[in-house]
Amino acid sequence: MREGAARRREAKIMENHYYESMDAALRENRPPDEKFITLNRLRTKIINLHIAPLQKVLCDMDEHDTTRRTTNALSHPTQAETAHRPINPAHPR
Repeated sequence: MREGAARRREAKIMENHYYESMDAALRENRPPDEKFITLNRLRTKIINLHIAPLQKVLCDMDEHDTTRRTTNALSHPTQAETAHRPINPAHPR
């Protein structure tokens, strides 16, 4: 039980560090394209922090136990995630 608590504490510390790094990247005087790349890398790291424990659980499941919706939810961002995504001014939608 102590291992799990320590792991969660470390993950929370890393998540806070990534958010602080995002804030610092937004404040830097760099071109928007460079900011976009940095912010997306940090966002990916935060998402991976939350997905890692779930992937361990899915490794124990048989293939027929997972549904297509479950695997899509892990590999594709949801609408809520994409709504708050930084917009790349160099890449029109």
